[in-house]
Amino acid sequence: MLRLSQSAINRQQYIPPHVQQAISQHLQNTLPGSMKSYMSSGGFVPGRAQKALTKQMEKNLPAHLKQYAGAYMEQNILNPATSIASSAPLKPRPPIPNLTRLDHSNVSSEQFQATFNGNNLFAPDSPPTDSTTQPHEMSAGSLLPPQPASSAQQQSPYEFITADAPKPSRSLNILGSSSKKQRIMIVLGGAVLLIIIAIVFASILNKKPSSVGLVSLAQQQNEMITTATSAGSQATQQVTQNLTTTIQLSLITDQNQLLAFMKSANMKKISSKQLAAGTSTVATQDLANAQAASNFDAVYIQITQKQLTTYAETLKQVFASTNVISERQLLNTQYQAARLLLAQASNAASSLQSS
Repeated sequence: MLRLSQSAINRQQYIPPHVQQAISQHLQNTLPGSMKSYMSSGGFVPGRAQKALTKQMEKNLPAHLKQYAGAYMEQNILNPATSIASSAPLKPRPPIPNLTRLDHSNVSSEQFQATFNGNNLFAPDSPPTDSTTQPHEMSAGSLLPPQPASSAQQQSPYEFITADAPKPSRSLNILGSSSKKQRIMIVLGGAVLLIIIAIVFASILNKKPSSVGLVSLAQQQNEMITTATSAGSQATQQVTQNLTTTIQLSLITDQNQLLAFMKSANMKKISSKQLAAGTSTVATQDLANAQAASNFDAVYIQITQKQLTTYAETLKQVFASTNVISERQLLNTQYQAARLLLAQASNAASSLQSS
């Protein structure tokens, strides 16, 4: 078997165009000026120059381009005119035969063979031998197959007289029922259902707030206002006096807003006697004893902290028991104010203990 030389193998090796371009550009950038002339001359390259070029390519080319170094040397520098690997285009794939074509463009031995069934194309159509044959049925030599006669065409033209009448559909159609009474009952039932739904929604939207929890809040506000008013003149510490003043201003404002809301909701007006009914006599007695013991400020702040804690809990309970949006907004605002007062009372107690 004849073995090709390395030079012949290099001449036949295919080099992709982008690889050739990359090698050429790399050599233009790295080769000395004396060697660049051999790349484009196309003439004889001495053996010493060949070795030098080969050494430069092996030294400077990247690893993925070195495999094409020998082929590039042979095809582009030594024998550019006889190279066939870089200039020969890839052979196209053989055409796929189209067996339905009747011309001579297909591959040999795969040409579609048009054959006939032996029918005489010029023979006249034979007369119909069967009474069921249709007048538009094509002859035996037609390219279209004959269509069989439909069952409707094979039926007798007088069959509609003896055929049974079609049965009525049994689909459910309430509104189209023959019973007028049923239609009236359905319409009345729907109207009653709509009325019930409207009443339920109206009762939800027009629900009035309960006055029980609101009255209790107003009484607690009145008790803390009364206690702070009397304590303002008896307190000896400035921090205690500041607390009494803040409580009076804040709770008087909240009480006025609460009473105005109850009036807008058409609730029964709370009298002054009813407001005073929530005042605790225990707190009054404790403050009197504290005045005699000269520790009024500390006792007042302690009583105020308990009152504010109870007041805040009542606000939360009333808020949870109502669904009226305006009432919930008012209660939430007053709850935030109560938390601020409670924080100020805690700061006042810490100031008294440190003094």
